[in-house]
Amino acid sequence: MATIIVGGGLAGLACAATLEARGERAIVLEAGTEPGGRVRTTVEQGFRLDHGFQVYLTAYPEGERWFSLEQLQMRYFRAGAEIRLRGRWYTVADPWRDLTTAWKGLLAPVGSVSDKFRVARLRHEVTQGPLERLFAKPESTVREALVAQGFSPSMIESFWRPWLAGIFLDPELGTSSRFYEFVFRMMSLGRVGVPAHGMGELSRSLAGRVRDLRLGQRVRSITDSGVLLESGERLSADTVVLAVEGPEAERLLNLPAEVGSRSVTTLYFAASEPPREGGWLMLNGDGSGPVNHLAVLSEVAPEYSPRGEALIAANVLGYHGLAETELAGQVRAQLLAWFGSEVANWRLLRVDRIRHAHPARRLVPPANPNLLVCGDACSYPSIHHALESGRLTAEAITAPSGTRTHSVPPVHS
Repeated sequence: MATIIVGGGLAGLACAATLEARGERAIVLEAGTEPGGRVRTTVEQGFRLDHGFQVYLTAYPEGERWFSLEQLQMRYFRAGAEIRLRGRWYTVADPWRDLTTAWKGLLAPVGSVSDKFRVARLRHEVTQGPLERLFAKPESTVREALVAQGFSPSMIESFWRPWLAGIFLDPELGTSSRFYEFVFRMMSLGRVGVPAHGMGELSRSLAGRVRDLRLGQRVRSITDSGVLLESGERLSADTVVLAVEGPEAERLLNLPAEVGSRSVTTLYFAASEPPREGGWLMLNGDGSGPVNHLAVLSEVAPEYSPRGEALIAANVLGYHGLAETELAGQVRAQLLAWFGSEVANWRLLRVDRIRHAHPARRLVPPANPNLLVCGDACSYPSIHHALESGRLTAEAITAPSGTRTHSVPPVHS
């Protein structure tokens, strides 16, 4: 019999591809109409719209196993960010990548000069030694780590908070300090970008390695011998792998709802010209208003837009109780203050409300060697860790008899 993998996101696809490479049969059941889970891209009115704003870090070790940057035709953000602070924009560039504008960041009132040197020291510390070292360090929250590393309150609030909140979807900075240092290492050692034809290219590349991918197949429940589909069909399997978001894993495992989710909303706008040029990530250093961060994606990847039009992604944390029209109105009002009257002419293309973008807590699966769990529900919420957990789960399934663990092995890299 085969291994049934519930969920056709990156973790499930990586698990299936690894099993097949080892001569095992895998069936991937995906409830949606296309593979990829949250890593998908659709074309609307000529614009490539990812399922919420996403980026890929080229230094991901696991990504090197699966993807060719050349085939993905990667397009890259500028190294650094533009920060909105007290009514002005300030450029904070990475001096290791962009010497021409680095001096502006040194003089910008985003933290102190000492804070900038602390960033350099942090970069040196996290890029030294094996990656496993970061995950073996004592763990705290991100905010506690930043304070311990000596960063001033103004640096934390105007730079670290909007930047890291955009990554972790956690404005309180309560995420793991290990994960924060991992992400900073990845950004220090590699580049940040998107495939020319959208983040969905990652999922399509993986899906091409899976022989038996069944779309539109929602699982109703797990049975003693496999799964029961919503259609009433029963499928048998030696092993069932859940590669789904936390709340869905809890439902299928009959566990109490404890994992929780961090949400994000992306509003895509079309404009006749970009509000700012250069392909920078733009951060809300003031902390007021719904928009935490913004990117003009067409400045990064021209392929994302029809010729002559700009594609803007504005990203909101919280504000989930607002109706779409009310939220769009508040976002537009904030962006009018940022960029001027032209914002009134921007065309709203789509609003992506991603309720289960990241798990708020880690899922602890039951001890059952024939029912495994992988993905960010039991790991860290990154593309690297999704791919890694899928691969490690497949390797656990194919391990010699008697050595299989009940879930994905501990993630250290």
